[in-house]
Amino acid sequence: MADLPILQFEDTIMKAVEENPVVVVIGETGSGKSTQLSQILHRRGYTKSGVVGVTQPRRVAAVSVARRVSQELGVRLGDEVGYAIRFEDRTSERTRIKYLTDGVLLRESLSNPELDQYSVIILDEAHERSLNTDILLGLMKRLVKRRASNFKVLITSATLDGEKVSQFFSNCPVVKVPGKLFPVEIAYSRERPASYLESSLETALNIHIKQGEGDVLIFMTGQDDIDKLVLKLEERVRSLEEGSCMDAIILPLHGSLQPEMQASTCFWSSASKLYVIDSGYVKQRQYNPSTGMYSLDVVQISKVQANQRAGRAGRTRPGKCYRLYPSTVYEDEFLDATIPEIQRSSLAGSVLYLKSLDLPDIDILKFDFLDSPSSESLQDALKQLYLIDAIDENGLITRVGKTMAELPLEPSLSKTLMEANEYGCLSQALTVAAMLSAETTLLPGRSKSTEKKRKHDYLDLPDGSGWGDHIQLLQIYECWHQTDYDINWCKDYQLQVRGMKFVKDVRKQLSQIMQKIAKGSLDVQTARRRNESQQDYHNLRKALCVGYANQLAERMMHHNGYRTLGFKPQVVQVHPSSVLKPDDEGKLPDYVVYHELIATTRPFLRTFGLWFSGDGIKTFRNTMSSSIGGTILAFARRSLIWIISLVRSLIWIISLVQRIGFFEYSSCTIKDKVLGIGHPLYQGDDPCKGINPRTLYYDLFKQDTALFKHVAELLSSARVQSCCGNLISGHEANIAASVCCHSSGVYFCQETCVKCLKANGGDKPVAVVNGGTEKRMDMLTAWPKTNPGCSCAIRMHPACNDVLTVLLLALPPGTWSGIKDEKLSKEIYHLVSTENLPTLLQEEVLHLRRQLQLLKKCQ
Repeated sequence: MADLPILQFEDTIMKAVEENPVVVVIGETGSGKSTQLSQILHRRGYTKSGVVGVTQPRRVAAVSVARRVSQELGVRLGDEVGYAIRFEDRTSERTRIKYLTDGVLLRESLSNPELDQYSVIILDEAHERSLNTDILLGLMKRLVKRRASNFKVLITSATLDGEKVSQFFSNCPVVKVPGKLFPVEIAYSRERPASYLESSLETALNIHIKQGEGDVLIFMTGQDDIDKLVLKLEERVRSLEEGSCMDAIILPLHGSLQPEMQASTCFWSSASKLYVIDSGYVKQRQYNPSTGMYSLDVVQISKVQANQRAGRAGRTRPGKCYRLYPSTVYEDEFLDATIPEIQRSSLAGSVLYLKSLDLPDIDILKFDFLDSPSSESLQDALKQLYLIDAIDENGLITRVGKTMAELPLEPSLSKTLMEANEYGCLSQALTVAAMLSAETTLLPGRSKSTEKKRKHDYLDLPDGSGWGDHIQLLQIYECWHQTDYDINWCKDYQLQVRGMKFVKDVRKQLSQIMQKIAKGSLDVQTARRRNESQQDYHNLRKALCVGYANQLAERMMHHNGYRTLGFKPQVVQVHPSSVLKPDDEGKLPDYVVYHELIATTRPFLRTFGLWFSGDGIKTFRNTMSSSIGGTILAFARRSLIWIISLVRSLIWIISLVQRIGFFEYSSCTIKDKVLGIGHPLYQGDDPCKGINPRTLYYDLFKQDTALFKHVAELLSSARVQSCCGNLISGHEANIAASVCCHSSGVYFCQETCVKCLKANGGDKPVAVVNGGTEKRMDMLTAWPKTNPGCSCAIRMHPACNDVLTVLLLALPPGTWSGIKDEKLSKEIYHLVSTENLPTLLQEEVLHLRRQLQLLKKCQ
């Protein structure tokens, strides 16, 4: 330990700390910064006035470094030295050095914004640029201005851009500490291999056979690749001739292993020589705010990551790093640094945290990030939070939002727990939340290779597969609870014991937090429900629907795919791991609520269940983006999700048939004249043959006039708003559209931007855009080919008196000047090929009729 480089710079570092509130320490791999800086500050007396807190981006690092420091100081872990990670706290009142994850520190700042229990905060491994670390950098910048006299911040890293961080903190000093104690030889491949897994296998075997004593550390992209490589290496080593080489011990190392197993793999640190094999790739989770979808992509590493991997070979003695890529790839293709997580993640939880600090919208949009996220990501986060009532129409955090921020869960799960408490099913919701928190390490048996071998389900669900994945997770835990948490039961069902134990601990922690929030007694005990009433299952689904209000989907008509009902409609498939199966007719449920939308080979819904109508559900619907280029962003507060979907179908039908001039302005009734006579619809080359306009009108409108009037009344209370104008700017303005009833029909109109009038006795509509000049809209017989002046409207008036008259005005999002005529005309004519119109129109007619049937059941 005495030879660690950072100890030689102790005086330099402490002089900078004493003279400055913020110091950046760039310590190369092996310099000892993670374990020694806290001890240096302890020796210099900084723990007398408070705790020295050291953040780590990973839970494993926080635990392992705390354990190492406690051993070096000769104290028991949890006393003078402790750690705090999500759902686990091993600290006490005597703790003076505290290792914690960056997320835990953020959560502590909610109850103690000044963090006055700390005298020093060390942000370690800042080069990883985790989402929470980037937020902490901005918060530390604010905090040092208020606590400059008694608070110090150290930012440490092996490869961080010190000058950039220094400028961020008003040109604070940067101390550089060398750390690579021994030289590392770098060997590049001549070309990029076809398979990095096969190349890693061959390279490892060549080292094992041809090189002398030593150990090999191979960097792969994730657990799947690691498991595959371990199996292949074991097979190849067994096939070698006996006595031709030494036996090999092949061990996996990844975050899903139990801590003692991870510790047992660290024998390579004392090896006579260490060989590192760098595949050049990493598996990275990315979020696309324009689709609301996550993807787990294998991407190239950055130069920073490559240097870190190579540095592992030279920590204790000279080593060698085999890079499975040419030097030109490293120089020309690799990014200098890893893309910050804040620029590739959903920001809903982070924005909720910032909101809970009572920062107004303008401060969030201009929050002092080291690297700012896109405005689209921030807008996406605000919309998500608005849908679950975490913020109000003005962008201010609600009482519900403040409570949600106290829970160490994603916002949707937090909202679900709060709703479950109202519905009387909190115990079940706590279990589901805990299971979802650990699911990635819970069911390793669900990989494709083992799934094929299994002959029975994971559990014999009493209600079949119709309840959905959330209920199945609940039943798994309840069955384990009935065995008194027997680990042999987990093994029998190939459930990871460590994962299930983690679920139990998480559930206990969440229960305690909910008790604290409620300031009273709550029923949080695990219930035995298999032989009791299933009402709790119904209530749980209601709570999930409200919590995941922006994650609802409806089944497509002609196949078992789904279309999401959020503000970013996507066509998706059911994930293969789901327990929901088609019914006797081969159909999946009509409506589902899902936990996550992920993209692998194609978009999938993951962990979902049947949708259940409930009060307080809001949804955004991008209804017009596929039809005329405008946008209506609608939300409903009184179980109007079906109504919104119904209107969407109606708009689609209007736009599709308008595309071929199907609707003509007429004052005749259906009895007197059938619309469209003489139109290509009745000619031999009819692209829509088989669709009878008389049947279409009577089926959709004539027979349900009373129902449509009721729909109109409900819609008159629903507000169709622009989130961009209303939430981002933080004021109640720019209402994009609303729905109102009129004696002659139903109108969709822009309240603050477009005024809709009826002129000349109701013959011709007039639109006033932005208070500008009135434009008279002529008959739409061949719109827009012969009438491009009607760029802001579609109108359907199939007959008077006995059917609805619908006037639709729509503007594109983010602007109030409408769409240029030529652009709209082009978009309309290239909306969809004529050959596809029959299928699309029939699909929408069937969809609308189903909505009407569902609506009748709700009356």
